[in-house]
Amino acid sequence: MMSAEADVLPMNDEKRLSDLVDGNLGEGSLFHETYGYYAQGVDSSTSKLPIGWRERLVRVQNQNTNGKVGLCLDPLDLFLAKCVANREKDRNFNRALLASGIVKFDEAVQRASSLPVSKVAQERVMALIHRLAAEAGVKVP
Repeated sequence: MMSAEADVLPMNDEKRLSDLVDGNLGEGSLFHETYGYYAQGVDSSTSKLPIGWRERLVRVQNQNTNGKVGLCLDPLDLFLAKCVANREKDRNFNRALLASGIVKFDEAVQRASSLPVSKVAQERVMALIHRLAAEAGVKVP
């Protein structure tokens, strides 16, 4: 359930700032070499996220962030965006989310209908959720 990559979406001036993120914190940067992970600048069109995702952002602010505020995707919204992308690394990550219980099968199925994709694509996502749950050993009702 770990990744060396973190997608970062600057909330203001997305395009310009996402390029700055890539240049300063991206793969192969000094930051990457120093800390062992990197940031990829993205904009709001990069992923297909369920309707209402902005209202479900999770606020992260603690001693480790030096008081700075980060807003992270709700795990279920992240899971569904990765279902739409459907790359091998996404399937591996999503299996781990299901197996650990961070994402619940029934909630994933329910929220999948709010993805801004075609009905055919929604059906593919639903089939993928079922397959991933089975592969993760999650009981499906």
